[in-house]
Amino acid sequence: MLTCNSSIATVTLLKVRKVVDRPPESISATLNAGDYFVRVFPYGSINTNYNLSLTATSIIAPSLDPITTQWYGTNILDVEIRDLTQNLAADNSLNRNDTISIFRVAKDGGLISADELRDLRTIVANANNFGMQDFVRVLSDKVVNGNVANQKSGIGNLFAGSSDTQMESLIGKWFFGSDRPTTLSSSHTYREINGSLFQNGISADDVKQGQLGDCYYLATLSSIAQEKSSYIQDMFIDNGDNTFTVRFFNNNVADYVTVDRFLPTDSQGRLVYASMGASATNSLNELWVALAEKAYAQLAESGWSRDADSTDSYGAIEGGWMTDTIKQVTGLTTSDRQAS
Repeated sequence: MLTCNSSIATVTLLKVRKVVDRPPESISATLNAGDYFVRVFPYGSINTNYNLSLTATSIIAPSLDPITTQWYGTNILDVEIRDLTQNLAADNSLNRNDTISIFRVAKDGGLISADELRDLRTIVANANNFGMQDFVRVLSDKVVNGNVANQKSGIGNLFAGSSDTQMESLIGKWFFGSDRPTTLSSSHTYREINGSLFQNGISADDVKQGQLGDCYYLATLSSIAQEKSSYIQDMFIDNGDNTFTVRFFNNNVADYVTVDRFLPTDSQGRLVYASMGASATNSLNELWVALAEKAYAQLAESGWSRDADSTDSYGAIEGGWMTDTIKQVTGLTTSDRQAS
């Protein structure tokens, strides 16, 4: 991508696609206002054919003014959204449940109006002023400003005139993990799993691979658990409603997905992927590995974590490299070296 600013030009490499004959993928970037030119180069000397399409979503700049009664009157047009937001933010914070409530009040009348959509985007743009936690801000942005995963899932991005059903589907996808990854087999069915996120601490021995070719990812989790388990602990936010928000890093910038406690099982109710063989009804189950695996499968649909497949599916995370996943899980810089 070439950025032009007067006589100054800056070139930024956004993505290297290392595979051929694969399904289309999406690349997303948050950019400052300006003029941009996109150029695509073939990888090495390969002759390639491609179709390139671009879309842009305006993000309302955050206000520099403090959040006062006057600010609400000037910037939030819909009375119901204004009153609810002002009430919920009286403690100088909009938490996850507050934000979901604000999104849901916009569904009145069955449609999201242009004013309501503008108001929601204004609130999210001012997340710091509202004391929003980072994960709430990021997930909220995906609901109101759009994300490639919304399009791929078939839900679509929010627009003026969106239905209340579409809004609820977006809330479910990002805040409740309701858009679960496709399994490898139709015989693998989702069941709610008993147990707790962690049992007796975090250990490399917690990791057990199942019927999924993601050894690179599980080996990453195991090595991190062995060397610095706090990174595993910090991946998860327990939402207190049987859902967990899971953090990853995209070029050192935190990104989040949410998963519920439903995991793929066989006909006997036993887990089939990570923690294979564990019974869904066992209250001693330790869930962090299976939930981290599920979260990584969901993340693929956002288009940046996987080169070969960007679908919300377990199949999307088969095959990979630890150098990539260590960065994605920890945000640390990694390097690889080929042994002769």
